[in-house]
Amino acid sequence: MASSLAVPGRSQHLSNEEKKQLYFSAREYLPKGFPIIVNVAEQTTAAATALAADAEAWGADALMLLPPMRYYADNAETLAFFKAVAAATSLPIMLYNNPVDYKIFITLEMFEALAPFKNIQAVKESSRDVMNITRMINRFGDRYKILTGVDPSPSKASCSARAAGWQGSWTPSQGNGRYLPPR
Repeated sequence: MASSLAVPGRSQHLSNEEKKQLYFSAREYLPKGFPIIVNVAEQTTAAATALAADAEAWGADALMLLPPMRYYADNAETLAFFKAVAAATSLPIMLYNNPVDYKIFITLEMFEALAPFKNIQAVKESSRDVMNITRMINRFGDRYKILTGVDPSPSKASCSARAAGWQGSWTPSQGNGRYLPPR
């Protein structure tokens, strides 16, 4: 179990100073040793690499990296973005494959090109195509940990496709957004 800071659809609206404040507030709130994943959802490669380096300096445990925001990048541009962020940090990285919401599909060929980057360790597979999990496992074996995300039936998808787990947001009242219970 880990806490992911700032829902991906909203994290790009925070300044790095706000992300830093959120990180340290979560670190103070959560039990000692509880892993914190910092979401990197930035518009530019420079902003993404800076946040990745900052998150590592803060003591984050991992990153969830989204493709470039607010611009439809082609495969080559997306790969360059992911590779630059991976080179800027030693933190483990989980890529977020959500083409429905972010319009960029991380293809099997792209994962093949990213395989040499050992810190890219996982994917939050949210393409809504459960068979993509099977395709990834068939092609890469255990090279990438695969977690399901926004699939309408995450437990069914996880079990049927042999995903490593589920990473997502759930609150009893909203069904979306990060939830910290009252102390």
